[in-house]
Amino acid sequence: MLKVDLQRDLFVRTLLSPLHIFQTRANDLANLMEDKFEMEGTLQEIPPEPRLVINTTCYETGKLFRIEQGRMGDYQLGYVRNPQMKISEAVAASAGFPVGIGPLEICPEDHSWFAFENGGLNRPISPPELERIHLWDGGVYDNLGDEPLYNPGEGWREGCLTTYN
Repeated sequence: MLKVDLQRDLFVRTLLSPLHIFQTRANDLANLMEDKFEMEGTLQEIPPEPRLVINTTCYETGKLFRIEQGRMGDYQLGYVRNPQMKISEAVAASAGFPVGIGPLEICPEDHSWFAFENGGLNRPISPPELERIHLWDGGVYDNLGDEPLYNPGEGWREGCLTTYN
């Protein structure tokens, strides 16, 4: 990993295709990670434990948009059950610093959406009325990335193994 310069490779891709300068580079980053790091597969192909939560920030809501094996979404837009997303795309979305890389775009119409109620995704809802959802670096919303583990009003979330319990 230390011998690969993704930043240089993204720059070279932009020079070779100058029209890409006005588009997001998150998709290019995902493709580079697949090529250079052999990062292959979808979220559904990783083991269910330990629970992997990839944090992004939804540009449209300004809220934490979680991507994990069982769901992706935020409490304002709703959630997608068992998202069929490439691991490289989820990582690129999380790394999508607003100025340097930009957002990963997903189309809401490509997914079935659910409301999170009573601890599950049981009630189908309409897709968000957006042409695209833009996912940025998770640090824009939660720089420490601890919200999936700890709720300030309630304490440690269920299923978190900590030495502080």
